[in-house]
Amino acid sequence: MGGQASGLAAFAGISLPGSPSEADTLEDRILTRSFVASIYEVAGFEQDSVFNARLREPSLKTRVREFIFGPSESMQPSRNDFLVMAIGAVSDRMVIDAGDNGIIKLTISHPDPARAAKIVNIIVEQSLQNIFNRERNETRESLNYFAEELLQVRSDLDAANAAVRDYALTNNLQSAEELARTSAQLAQVRRDIDTIDKSILALEKMNSVQFNGSDFAQLYPVSTSLSFRRLLGLSGDPSTWVKPLAAELDEARERLQSQKAPLLSSFSALEARAKSSGAEALKLAALKREVEVQQAIYESVITQFEAQSLFSGFERASGRVVESAIAPTGASSPRKTIIV
Repeated sequence: MGGQASGLAAFAGISLPGSPSEADTLEDRILTRSFVASIYEVAGFEQDSVFNARLREPSLKTRVREFIFGPSESMQPSRNDFLVMAIGAVSDRMVIDAGDNGIIKLTISHPDPARAAKIVNIIVEQSLQNIFNRERNETRESLNYFAEELLQVRSDLDAANAAVRDYALTNNLQSAEELARTSAQLAQVRRDIDTIDKSILALEKMNSVQFNGSDFAQLYPVSTSLSFRRLLGLSGDPSTWVKPLAAELDEARERLQSQKAPLLSSFSALEARAKSSGAEALKLAALKREVEVQQAIYESVITQFEAQSLFSGFERASGRVVESAIAPTGASSPRKTIIV
């Protein structure tokens, strides 16, 4: 019985975050048909009787059966059949030991020490290459995703800016200052109307009460205003006031009424404009907030895209070979001492 040599290689750094990790799935990946197919030729499995059962001498049982019944007709095996044989041999002869220190040891037993070392090194190199390729593809997918998202977010931002511009032009709005100006004008007109109403009331009271200038000024402060005194030609000192004639009071009242009419018209127009400007300003503010939101999203996505682009420029340390397999000096099995 020939001795079995074990080629051993150690490599580290492939225990990645997530579940399951690359280390956890390493054995399953090696024993896949695609992986064995990728190393089948370079590992020389087809010319190795350990991995190609068609090269082995028929067993005694098979020779006896063929002697009695004649050679059996067998179909020519396909490449798939050869891969299945190689996978079975790798599964039977491979041992993977993942240590707590992150170093993974991979062992293949084979009658030829040099073949054992060569196969182990090929498996390790191909495993690391596959991990690197997968991570590179994931990085490219992430870049493509962020690039597409960036285009969409940029489009949304441009649309939000266009909505603000179009709305402002359509409604002749530059900013919320339009609403502020209208509100200020409306408040002033309201004060002017209130002053005229108080002046008309003062004129009516002046004609109906026992008149005393000083007392009247205290009861109706509006009478001390310049505009009211000009209506009746009163001096600045209320103690010197004399009650005007009824005709003078009626004329003053008519003048105030004529001043009030355009103010009421202006008040109605300003009030309508204020309501419209208020609604427009609210809509404009909402559109501007949407711009701010889209700008924040755009800046976030572009930051992630730039970070991913920078990260993709560095080779990821998916794993590294700590020690390559070398041909052992002695057989690892069978243990002749135990057999004896």
